[in-house]
Amino acid sequence: MATKNRKIISFLGGDLKNTSKQFIRNIIVGLIAFAIDFCLLWVFTEFLGIYYITSSIIASLCGGLANYTLATLWVFKKKKSKNQLLRLLLFTMIGACGLAFTTLLLWSFTEFVHFHYLFSKILAQFLVFICNFFARKYLLYESKIPWIAKALYEEEKMS
Repeated sequence: MATKNRKIISFLGGDLKNTSKQFIRNIIVGLIAFAIDFCLLWVFTEFLGIYYITSSIIASLCGGLANYTLATLWVFKKKKSKNQLLRLLLFTMIGACGLAFTTLLLWSFTEFVHFHYLFSKILAQFLVFICNFFARKYLLYESKIPWIAKALYEEEKMS
């Protein structure tokens, strides 16, 4: 049992060049961010009486901030960024596309399929999760696009 626990701890720590390690960590971070998002959606809608779409957008922004912070600190290989503001802007743009798609799916599932808005949120978020991971990984944290890479990372880190 102790050996199995060490393997799990070893897998979650150490070198983060491995996409599977990043993906597992991203699932954990995504679950934390989703818990924040989902709970706030429920509180804003049920207790504050805010329309579910508006509640979802506000809650998603809070979950997105948690996701950015945890993803930057724990999920992706740490590269010294020359421009944290640009990194945050690109992360936000990817998140905004995901938010737009999530909102469209939430509305569609709720209004046309007649699912409960919380169930719709779970489905919508699940569908957007994988797209956001790969967009963030390959556009933001390990970008091979020259102008992004040059703007974000120190020259000696480029390979």
